[in-house]
Amino acid sequence: LLGKYLGMDAPPVAGNAAQHQEARRLLKQYQDEFSRYSSGDQSRLSFIAESLVDAVKVLTEHFDFEEANLFPLAEKTLSPEDKEELLAKLKARG
Repeated sequence: LLGKYLGMDAPPVAGNAAQHQEARRLLKQYQDEFSRYSSGDQSRLSFIAESLVDAVKVLTEHFDFEEANLFPLAEKTLSPEDKEELLAKLKARG
């Protein structure tokens, strides 16, 4: 929703989207490595650990970024209607 106000190329919006993509990529990498390991490739164990550590690092940085930058910006920028829409979307996700 912030993209509607700031533009999708604005640093906070674009940076947040990039972090989402990177987190998805790393979690997919972890899943792939775990699948290989589960299929009997014991050599993948170190790659599983590396993938998981990388994903946790990116997600931790992402959560910190959202808490420090994106959420305060959204609080100041979004209209009451947009905030209600966002809340409804979050509730629908469960």
